[in-house]
Amino acid sequence: MQPVITVGLDGSPESLAAAHWAADEVEKRRLTLRLRHAWPLLVPETARVLSEADQHYRARRFVHTARAELPYRHPDLTMGGSLMADDAQNALLPTASESETRVLGSRVWSC
Repeated sequence: MQPVITVGLDGSPESLAAAHWAADEVEKRRLTLRLRHAWPLLVPETARVLSEADQHYRARRFVHTARAELPYRHPDLTMGGSLMADDAQNALLPTASESETRVLGSRVWSC
C-alpha cells in the first residue's frame, strides 16, 4: 500500500485550503492524497425517509468539488476520497496508523 496524506474536510474554506496544502506535499513526496469527510447519519434510513445519499447531498458535493478542483493545480495527483457516516474523530482516528500525515483545516482534532 502506497503511503498517503489524509485530509479531513469539514466543508469550510479552511479545510479546502488544507487540501491544497496537502496536495503540494503529496506532489513533493510522491504520495497519495486521501480526502475524508465525516458526517453523522441524521435520520435512520427507512422506506419513508430520504436515503442517506439524499440526506447528505452537501457532504457528498463538497468532496466531489474538492476532487474536481485539486487537479487543476496538481494534474498528476493520485487521489481518493470518501464519506464516513460517523463523527469526525471516529472517522479520522483510524487514519492515524494508515497515513504519513493528517491535515485538518478549521476544526480542532485531538487524539
